[in-house]
Amino acid sequence: MTGLHNTDLTTSQKIEFSAKVLANQGLHGSVTQMSQDYGLSRPTLYRVQENTAEILFQHFTQTQEKLKARTITVDQVQLERSIILKKSVNPASNQNLA
Repeated sequence: MTGLHNTDLTTSQKIEFSAKVLANQGLHGSVTQMSQDYGLSRPTLYRVQENTAEILFQHFTQTQEKLKARTITVDQVQLERSIILKKSVNPASNQNLA
């Protein structure tokens, strides 16, 4: 938990705040200024910074296969409809399918 759940900030404001905290990381005085602007403690800002960085790191280091992996459940009726559609669109490629 970052401590943002205890604030009156809207979800959009929390997202914007998290992005600002991470973007201003390392800028002299930015933590103090944001702490004053948002009325949050410095430890809360540092937790938000760490959590935001970790979430973005996890997102951008996922492999393409992991991002594309989906499970699709098809029943018999859907399967039959797709075969009929495929036959009507390109009948030459389905001669051995019947």
